[in-house]
Amino acid sequence: MAASERSDFPKFIDGDVLIIISTTQMYRLHHQILASHSTFFRKAIATQPGARLNAQARRENAPAYRFEWSPKTTNVTTGKFVRIVSELPTPGP
Repeated sequence: MAASERSDFPKFIDGDVLIIISTTQMYRLHHQILASHSTFFRKAIATQPGARLNAQARRENAPAYRFEWSPKTTNVTTGKFVRIVSELPTPGP
């Protein structure tokens, strides 16, 4: 993120969770806060730790967790968050 950006709810520069609702609604939040206020996020984060970020990813404030909103697919279900797990490149020798 650019140095001119500042943290402001719901977009924290140092947030380690990226939540994508749509192409225009994206949020950067902290996993500790999400887990303490949401049973869904608590379980999703506890089940699998976030990505291990290399030094460059940490400098660039890359998220360790990513969730995307999946809209409802039938008349019976509502939408839900889906955790996206991506493998970040590991640092070379």
